[in-house]
Amino acid sequence: MKAQPAGEEGPCDIRYFALSAAEVGRLRIPSGFETDSVHELHRSEDEDDLRWHLVSRKVETFRKSYDDGDPREWLEPYYEQIDAGRVRFLAASRGLEPEGLLTYCQVDWNDTLWLLDIRVSESERRSGLGSGLLRELQTIARQKRVRGISVETQINNVPAIHLYRRCGFRVSGFNDHLYENDDAERQDVAVFLFWETS
Repeated sequence: MKAQPAGEEGPCDIRYFALSAAEVGRLRIPSGFETDSVHELHRSEDEDDLRWHLVSRKVETFRKSYDDGDPREWLEPYYEQIDAGRVRFLAASRGLEPEGLLTYCQVDWNDTLWLLDIRVSESERRSGLGSGLLRELQTIARQKRVRGISVETQINNVPAIHLYRRCGFRVSGFNDHLYENDDAERQDVAVFLFWETS
């Protein structure tokens, strides 16, 4: 795949570059995570008060796999909501092949970038590729003069939440019925984060 520079090289000579949908179609970067802590969402409400409280707790190693990396599989749900021509891809690599991939699109009605997906090959996780990709997207957001970047993940994906928060994102909301009607019982609740352009 031909590298097209999108920004400067990052730590340890990481290259960031745009990819076409055809180039992404040949990639296989599985998505998932492993953690020894999870967040639980507790909700309480009465007539005058509604509270959502996110609590962290230690667990035995928790692993979750979203997909095996086949772009036809993980892009399809997004293409049901967004015209495929609006989706953009940003890759990161230390070598010849991309080891990290960030997928986003611009949302005109609310003047934001929507971070659809970010994935890093298992051998490169926690090495700076993910945070570097987010910094590149923040640069793009500033250049496009949008008001910020929105992203959604699950409360049990503690590594992703920590990554986003380290990169300046703030929790902006929850949805305990986004995936299934029993999201709260399964503690697989959607958490939304937002990074505001400064």
